[in-house]
Formats: sequence, C-alpha cells, structure tokens
Amino acid sequence: MNSIRNYGWNKMRTFSMAASLCAVSLSLAVSHAQAQTITINPNQAALLKWYVNQITSFSSVSYGTGVAFDGEYMWFTGFFTGAIVKVHANDGTVSGTFNLGLGGTTGIAFDGANVWVASWGAKTVTKLSASDGTNLGTFNTGTNPWGVAFDGANIWVANLGSANVTKLRARDGALLGTFNAGSGPVNLAFDGANIWVVNTYSNNVTKLRASDGVNLGTFTVGSGPWSLAFDGANIWVGNQYSNNVTKLRASDGLAMGTFSFGDYPYGVVFDGTNIWIGNSTSCNLVKVRPNDGAVLGTFPQGFPSCPLTLGFDGTHIWSTGGEDGNASKY
Repeated sequence: MNSIRNYGWNKMRTFSMAASLCAVSLSLAVSHAQAQTITINPNQAALLKWYVNQITSFSSVSYGTGVAFDGEYMWFTGFFTGAIVKVHANDGTVSGTFNLGLGGTTGIAFDGANVWVASWGAKTVTKLSASDGTNLGTFNTGTNPWGVAFDGANIWVANLGSANVTKLRARDGALLGTFNAGSGPVNLAFDGANIWVVNTYSNNVTKLRASDGVNLGTFTVGSGPWSLAFDGANIWVGNQYSNNVTKLRASDGLAMGTFSFGDYPYGVVFDGTNIWIGNSTSCNLVKVRPNDGAVLGTFPQGFPSCPLTLGFDGTHIWSTGGEDGNASKY
C-alpha cells in the first residue's frame, strides 16, 4: 500500500482553472457580476464558446485510478475505496455506483458493450454490463492487475506484481495467453496492431503484437514511467520520477523526443488532435501539440484534486483527482 501512495498521491497541491489558448482576448460579464479576461482561439469563436474556460467538478471516486468512456457515460475506479462510479458525461450526474467487494479497483476499459475492471488484491478482472452495471463474470489475471486495454476483440491486463500481461477473449473471458513484459507492467495502450506496456520498475516500454503476444521490442524511456497514450503515429509515455514525457515512434520504437511539461506526469491522454499531460505534483494539465511537443496551454487545478488518471469523452478531457473524490471536466 505504501508503494502505491508513493506514486505522487501524497504530493497534491492547490490550483484553480485558468483560461485556454492564445489568440483574441476579450472581457465578459460573468454570473457573479465581475468582468474577467479570457483568451480564446478562432475555433472557440467559430463554435460560439463565449464562456470562461473554468474547471467543472463532479463527484466520482477518491484517488481515481481508472477512467473509461462508453459513448454516453464516464466510468471511474478508485484504488482505496474499491468503488466504480458511472457518471453521465453531459452533466456529471451520477448514474450508478458499484462495488465488487474485491478490494481496490484499478484499470478500466470499455469493449463496445461492457466495462472491464481490474481488482488489485483479488488478482482478477470483472466484466460489467455498461447499460446497468450487471456483473457478467470475474476472471483471473496475474498478481496486482492495474491497466486494462481493449484491442477490438480481446481484453489485455497489465499485472504489476507478476511482470506479465494477461490476454482474455472479450466475448467470454477465456484466457488466450499470458505474456512476459518488463518489471512492473502497469498501463497499456493499443496502436491498432500492437499492445504497448509501460514497465514502471524497469524504466521501459514493451511492444507486444496483439495477434499472438510476440515481443516486438523493449524501449527505454525515463524514470518511473506510469502512463501512456497513442496519438495515431507515436506513443507518449509519462515518466514520473524524471518529470518528463518520452515520445516514441510507434512503427519502430525510435525515440522522437523527451519533453518537460511539469512535475510528476501521472496521466496521459490523446483527444484526437492533441496530447494532454496530467502533472500530479505541479497540479496542472498541459495540452501539447503532438508533431513537435509545443505547449498549447497549461491549466491549473487545485488540491486535493490534482490530476491523476485522464480520460476523453469525444469532446472533453476528464481528470480524476485526489482525496476529495471529484473528477474535473475541461
């Protein structure tokens, strides 16, 4: 348990949401009768987004460890509570709260009809109907499962404690294979053909062919890598201890650059255009242009909701935070 707390959860700071990108500045009258200056870009003007880009928070889970979007709802998992919370993406209304009774819940993924939730202490992953949360089965994994990913047909689970990855058939949970990774495999990403595994203890990532689990290479990144995202061409890896992010070319794992965006980059997500980095010690989110790593915006949050895991609902970025049990929507 102490090892989990060491991943930045005791390093939260205070923040509040600021304005967005660069272009035209103007003053608007807001509801509390004050004039505030915001910075907008032409796209905001075209979309009639005439509002201050401030944080909106909704109830979710304390110390959120997983986020998934099912097309209508956001699903959140919490390590210390073991809760799974289903929230309507439009307005943040809590639609359901589920507890598997298996201890801390970690990673979560959506397979098109169901959500799959890893349970750290139970060495299992559970399949829940996304429509109503019905438990459709619990399946064995390795030790201390964390990250979960879907490849279009199968569920992959990173087993932090047993240095391997479990592949299950999504249709029925049948075990299709267990594949070695590096030391401390914690999170996963699918690039359309391969599964990428972050190995937090060995400071590298492993590329596994999704069809058969063959190891296609192991690539060195920074210190304490934790999260990753695929941008359509590259893999972005957040390295907590070295306070930087590594960009790898997905085709061959070639390092394309190392970037510093803040302290303790815990969460990484792609929104279809840009990469977002959640820095749990800097207590902010950073929006990054993928082709060159240019910073397009920095958005502060506030303790105790410093960013941990990030998700994308097709329009907005969601960030789970710390002990207050809130999720923030951008």
